[in-house]
Amino acid sequence: MEWHLIDDSYRIRVKQMPEVSTKRELISAIFLTFDPLGICLPVMSGARLLFQYIHRLEREKKMPRGWDHPLPEENLAKWKEWTKGLNKLSLMYASRGFRPTEFPLDKSVFTLIIFADASSVAYGAVAYLRVNYGSRTHVSFIMEKGRLAPLTPITIPRLELKSAVLAVQISAIIKKELRLIISATAFYSDSEIVLHQLRTRRPRQTAFVTGRRNEILAHSSADQWHYVCSEDNPADACTRGVVPKDFGPDCQWITGPRICRIQRSSQ
Repeated sequence: MEWHLIDDSYRIRVKQMPEVSTKRELISAIFLTFDPLGICLPVMSGARLLFQYIHRLEREKKMPRGWDHPLPEENLAKWKEWTKGLNKLSLMYASRGFRPTEFPLDKSVFTLIIFADASSVAYGAVAYLRVNYGSRTHVSFIMEKGRLAPLTPITIPRLELKSAVLAVQISAIIKKELRLIISATAFYSDSEIVLHQLRTRRPRQTAFVTGRRNEILAHSSADQWHYVCSEDNPADACTRGVVPKDFGPDCQWITGPRICRIQRSSQ
């Protein structure tokens, strides 16, 4: 990642990925990428999921390979196919400033919007900042965090709950670090189970659900959580991996979905 001075933006500078033949070389190549804001995480998730797939396959077949044992040809072919599209990432950028210069600071209203999602293999949350000045609206990408699902089987509703925890953790980080007055915060999830768990007052829940529900509600209220369909949930991209050629500066991941531009009275 580099700071582009001309337009004051963060850009992804692509380097040629090295040839790999073992798990050690594969994980080393994946971690060569420095992207603390998660700008290109949906693409990098593809490589991370490949590494997870190799571990899962070895575990299921009960044939663990050493870190320096040669990888199967089919896995190496998937890695090579993924690296071919990386040049597309050179077009990726995110503005460093969240407020257009023509929006007066004292008359701008800032709303933090965070989306959470999970799949059977990963979960994550992505945050945007909406700035309103009169009738004008501007949406900016802030940051993203994602995690791979554990190899031990866990249900998707539980992973969705973990993604909601990640969302409130991101919210706390942003509010601490940004020197802006955020007037409202809204959280979105496409899991109706999670939304029900946050709103229900039923005391009999598992320890797993109770612990994470308490953590979520310690940093947010149930009224701040809303439903969003999967098609409008950008966090979906970081849980499944995106092909590099389908990823660009105008994609929903960077610009934010249309729902970000809609003001809710409950916010």
